[in-house]
Amino acid sequence: MKAKDFSGAGWDEDQRMVTMDEDTHDDLKKAKSKLAQWVNVPIRNFDLLQIVCGDDHARGDRTKDNNVKWGPREYVEVDTPSGSGSHHNAATSQSTKSTGEKRRREASLGNKGMTQLVGCVTSMAEALRTGFKTPIEKMGSKLFALEGYEPDVLMNAYNFLCTDNFEANKFIGLPESFQRAWLDNFMQDK
Repeated sequence: MKAKDFSGAGWDEDQRMVTMDEDTHDDLKKAKSKLAQWVNVPIRNFDLLQIVCGDDHARGDRTKDNNVKWGPREYVEVDTPSGSGSHHNAATSQSTKSTGEKRRREASLGNKGMTQLVGCVTSMAEALRTGFKTPIEKMGSKLFALEGYEPDVLMNAYNFLCTDNFEANKFIGLPESFQRAWLDNFMQDK
């Protein structure tokens, strides 16, 4: 929290609030700082905010400008073989030019994690876009997709499965041929 970093600001752990003497607080208000509203006022749900926002913000000389790249840089030497190119297959190789004996490549160590994060967010966005079906909706769509059964039979099976979660989950996981067998057994029992 930026208000904690002001000169003369303190922290009251019991009341979860940034404290400041009245004169300094008045100067902060006169400067029309948006942070003045958070000084000398208990912060509601501070513990939950701390979980969501974290309390590991860099302060002082550990802060970095937004334009500075994060993470260490590692330079990897890559040896490229030189010579006649005897290891190349002439049928698939279009060029026999040598590109140099050594290349230098910069690799950022954080790219793998960022790629995984982007993939995860993309799949979550796709799931939200396609819609989320409840287990009852899944079960109903599978049950009512079965052809060759009277609507009364399907409705009775639907009502039964809505009241028995174990049977409903079992039904959803079955292949269609087994779902038909389950429905045939259900009709015989009823």
